[in-house]
Formats: sequence, structure tokens, C-alpha cells
Amino acid sequence: MFLISAFLTLLTTLFFGSVIGAVLIGLWFVAKPYLYVQFYKKQGAQGYFKPFGGFFMDRMTEARQNNDFFAYFKEVIFQKPDTQVIVSNVASKPVLFLVQPDMIKEFLNQPQLYRKTKFISGVEGLFEGQGILFTEGNQWKKQRRLLTATFQNELLKEQIPLMAKITEKVYDTIGTTPETKDLNRINIMKLNQRIAGDIIGEFYFGSSYGKHTFEGQSLTMGLRKLLKDGFKQMYTVWNWLFGAWFIRSGILPQHKQLMERIRSLRVTLLNIILEAKRRKNVPEEENSLIQNLLELQKQSPENALTDDEIADNFISLFLAATDTTGNLVSMIFYYLSKNPEIFEKTFNEIQDIVKSKTELSFEDLHKMDYTMAVIKETLRVANPQGLLVFREAIEDHELKGLQIKRGTLITFSPLLNGFNEKYFTDIDKFDPSRWLVKREKSIHPFAFIPFSAGPRSCPGQHLTFIEAKIMLSCFLMKYKMSVSNDYTLKMTNRGTYEPLQNIRMSLIEN
Repeated sequence: MFLISAFLTLLTTLFFGSVIGAVLIGLWFVAKPYLYVQFYKKQGAQGYFKPFGGFFMDRMTEARQNNDFFAYFKEVIFQKPDTQVIVSNVASKPVLFLVQPDMIKEFLNQPQLYRKTKFISGVEGLFEGQGILFTEGNQWKKQRRLLTATFQNELLKEQIPLMAKITEKVYDTIGTTPETKDLNRINIMKLNQRIAGDIIGEFYFGSSYGKHTFEGQSLTMGLRKLLKDGFKQMYTVWNWLFGAWFIRSGILPQHKQLMERIRSLRVTLLNIILEAKRRKNVPEEENSLIQNLLELQKQSPENALTDDEIADNFISLFLAATDTTGNLVSMIFYYLSKNPEIFEKTFNEIQDIVKSKTELSFEDLHKMDYTMAVIKETLRVANPQGLLVFREAIEDHELKGLQIKRGTLITFSPLLNGFNEKYFTDIDKFDPSRWLVKREKSIHPFAFIPFSAGPRSCPGQHLTFIEAKIMLSCFLMKYKMSVSNDYTLKMTNRGTYEPLQNIRMSLIEN
């Protein structure tokens, strides 16, 4: 949109010498999204228009000043619980944030009306490839089918001892490294993100994953650094005005360097895949996702993932599962430290189950009912997936009575209805017990969907619950924790909904 406006402005100036024409075209760049926002407000949408940056700039400011990226959204819903949709703009594009559960349900069940947008695609756009995060149509369906089957079969249960081993190994480094020497200043988020990254890495590539490096660090930490640098581009003027394609083009030196690093990552991953192909007689106990994918290549090439798809899907899963799971567990730690009674109940349940165990099993984890309630309550108040991927309407259509214009960006937040008194009582209270008793209010099945729902629900949600229970079990059996009294939780959105400043904890060994 901006490039078209700029091009027309240049033509107007060159051929007509008209400053007025240039101004008018520039105004249209602002006027078009404004008119779209008014179009939706006339249909009852809440929200506002802001030139150029739009809602993202305001929300980032609000995270710093009012402690919460979603403060405006929560206030709208508090004042008007029947709100169906909130409207704003991102640069020249109108954007709708769906709130009403029936509307969210219909949106999720009609994926053919929308496409993944590259306009504000951020890091996904930079890593454009053939993974499940980036593809559409039949290619997406094939990948979805294969990955969903993997996350629900016995392979997941078989990996539980490995997940526990990785978790123990990382937590055992506390106090032994320069970063963790001071037990009163432990960056718990970084540790938990590392665990989540190592787990998804070994689950995908097997035990050999740990020996690989990227940019002088472990593959997990090197890839996390690259993703973090990629996410920074999501909040630059270049991405707002031109989209991810401008960054991928490498016109500017910093963009060129970033894209070279991304290409280097792909070479590293393809070499790991090649190495896996050369392995012979892999022991059964080292079974991993890549062995299944490579075996399918041999048996049914037309139904299997290519090497490029295998590499891209690792990036997709790493992107979707590392910071999200690490941040979720860190937020659980935060809320446990702020609620001593809840901490004691969680600790007692875990202790009763694992104290006499030498190895955690799926059955052990399944018994952790109260711990599961703590996880769900954390997802209600601080789901790391604050906003789902924006999708763009590909045609004019109607969504539960709302007229949608082609080109409109649409998304929803799994958080917002968790703060709607139509569905939950005591919305500001961290109360896991609400998940253990019969709800006093009838909750719409699409009012609480922390992993989305429908055909595009997260295939890795079962892995997330397993990881969270393992990490909680390993950590709480080792340490008592507290958050500094001078720490103020401020929640922002940097790819995930997360603390503006890392949670630092004081730890005491049990």
C-alpha cells in the first residue's frame, strides 16, 4: 500500500508537478484505513484509528506505563462484556480482534476465507519457507496431518524420561555458572526457555541434537538469539511500511546480515538431516521424530516431508514451542511465589506423586490434577500466545452478522475472554480451584481456547502440558522460590505475551 502510494506520488510530481496531488495521495494512505475502521465501528465494533503505527505503538507504550499490553482491551471488555469485536489499524491495514466466542468459532472453522498475511508477519515472514507456520492449502494439510499424529502417538510418552533428564540437567547448572552463581538473582525465564528448546530439539532430532552448535553457541541458544533478532524487526518502521519482503531483500546492511544468518541456519539444519540419513541401526531407545519422518520418505515419498520441509518444520516447532512453554512455566513460578497457599498445594501434590519415583511416567503426570489446574489458570491470565497469527480476508463476506471487507486483518487473543465476567468470576484473582469444581457460570467452549481450536489448533498442546508438569516437578523438588519485593510485573508482547523485564528469583535449596 505504501509503495503504491509513493509510486503514484512520484508520478504525480513528475508529470503534473502537483504538490496538491502528492498530498492527496499521501492522505489516502491514512484515509483508507480510517474509513475501514469507521465502517466497522458503525456495525458496533469498539476501538479506534491511529495514523501510521496504529494499535501496536499504543499497546507497547501501555505495557510500560500501565503494566499491560492488553490493558485497553481488558478495559473495553470490563465496561462492555458483550463486546463482539475490537477494531484498530496497523499502518495502512484495518485489523479486527474477535472477542465473541461464536464469532471466533466461525472464524476458525472457515479457514478458506483467509490467508496468512505477510504484511506484518514479523519473524514468520523472515523465515518464509515450507514449514507448517508458513504454508497453506494441501501442503499445510499434509504437514498438519503428519505432525498431529506424531504429537498424539506413543512417541510422546516415550520421550518423558528424556524430557525429565534434560530438565534436571539444566536445573543442576544453577549455582555453577557465572549467570546463576547468585541465587538471589536467577533469570528463571532464560533457564526455562533453554529447557523447552532442548526438549523440542531432542524430540525432533534425537540425542545427537545436543552436540550441534550455531554461531558459537548450543543450537538451542543460537537459534533463540536469531529468533529474538528476527522479532525485533517486527517492531521497526521497515516492517510497518513495507512488510517482511523488504527485510528479506537485504537492501540495508543489517537486513542483509540477518538474512545471511538465516540461510546459515538452514544449512546447519540440512546437514543435521543428512547426518541422520546416514545413521544405521538407530537403537530403539533413541527413537525420535526425524527417524519417523525419514522412514516415511523411504516408504512413501509422495506422502512424506522433503528435507527442506523437515528443516522448516523444526523452525516452526521451535518458534511455537520454546519461548511459549518456557515463559508459561516461568509465569507459573511467578504466581506460585505470590500465592503461598497455592504453592503448598502444588508442592504437596507433586511430592506425594514423585517422592518415591526414580523415573516419572505418563501415568504419574496424569495424576497431577491440582498442578494441571494451576497450569490452566496461568493460561487464563498470562497465556504466552497473547495474539494469534494475523490472517487477511481474501474476499468480502459475513462473519456472524458482521460484514467483513477484503483485505482486513483478523485475529483474536486467547486471553481476553479469561477476563470477561460473562464467563469467569473473580477475574483478577489467581484461583486454580475454578478448574476443579463445577463452574457456576456456563462457559462457551470457545471462550477458553488457550491453544486455539478447530482445524488450526496447536498440535503440540499435549507436549506443552507434559513439559510444564515435568519442569514444575523437577524444580519444586529442588528449590523454594520467591520474587523480589521490588519487582513489578509488566506484561508486553514481543512475539509472545511476556514480562517486560525478565523475572528474577531468589532460590533456597530444599
